[in-house]
Amino acid sequence: MKVIMTGGGTGGHIYPALAIAQGILDKIPHSEVLYVGGKDSMEKDLAEKAGFPFHEIEVAPLPHKISLQTLKNCSVALKAVGKAKKLVKSYQPDLIIGTGGYVCGPMVLAGHLAKVPTMIHEQNAVPGKTNKLLGRMVDRVCLGFPHTEQCFPKPEKCVYTGLPVRKEIMAQDKTEARKALGLPLDKPVLLVTGGSQGAHAINMVMEQLYNPLLAKGIEIRHITGKKEYKKIQAFADQKNFNDYPNLHLLAYGYHMEHCLAACDLVVGRAGASFLAEVTAIGRPSILIPYPYAVYNHQEANGRFVEKNGGAMVLLEKDMTPERLEREICSLLLDKRRLAAMAEAARQCGNRHAIENILKEIQVLTQK
Repeated sequence: MKVIMTGGGTGGHIYPALAIAQGILDKIPHSEVLYVGGKDSMEKDLAEKAGFPFHEIEVAPLPHKISLQTLKNCSVALKAVGKAKKLVKSYQPDLIIGTGGYVCGPMVLAGHLAKVPTMIHEQNAVPGKTNKLLGRMVDRVCLGFPHTEQCFPKPEKCVYTGLPVRKEIMAQDKTEARKALGLPLDKPVLLVTGGSQGAHAINMVMEQLYNPLLAKGIEIRHITGKKEYKKIQAFADQKNFNDYPNLHLLAYGYHMEHCLAACDLVVGRAGASFLAEVTAIGRPSILIPYPYAVYNHQEANGRFVEKNGGAMVLLEKDMTPERLEREICSLLLDKRRLAAMAEAARQCGNRHAIENILKEIQVLTQK
């Protein structure tokens, strides 16, 4: 079976695509996957690192307001559909799967026009613009959150599968992960991350918390994002925080499987892919939704986990150094509450998402 996988722009679209792609290769005999994404993109970097052949298509976002740029981007989009149609004709896929982002629009549309079975996966509790449009034409919509089918024009096409998590995330052991990262086995470990792009607001507050948290013996593993890493590293040098062996600054979380498994508490955004990983392995979290996310979907994601007891949501407008320090310390010092949140988070997760998606793939392709 030949599959075209497409999705990009952010890790939230790319990591589910990679998980599905790997699941296809692992579980469906004689299968192959071609990843289609944007030129010089994050998906190109990550797909190639994961060992998938990659095909580039130039795409551009469609602005919300009509302008000259809108016309230019529409022209790029039309050309992208034409290139996608040529790729479908030459590659002859049995299925095309999109996970969101501008790049998957032309590719999934081209598959639909060629009468190739098509599927999209919507990761968030509130669907994105591209997936809502594609939901009218695709054969199946897989959902990362329950009860999201009401947001789509054809709910009968929707099925709740959960959001697939990379197998390396699921396979980690806490003790072994700490050994791999050189972390002590008997200290509380805090993981702070702003997602694949980093989060300026979280970074700025964390700079004010290094001193009090490090003084309490908390191991801090802070993934700053590549854009702000050098600046934050310079700040830590200036304040002599690097004298503390329990501060670990990283530009990017290339080994998130170890980072997540090793920690006791996570502070981060509420992107769907990240939440799927956090809940699948049962990690309590303080979630700070990105306030400008389309349709405020990150807060909706976070509130689902909070409602079920696995996280607390702290809105960015309410995030002060004092408030975040108080919440972090109250959780890390209360092992009973932390354990209860961990179990609640695990109950929110779906460890069988990839199996559920593979069932839908086999129904669509009869393979």
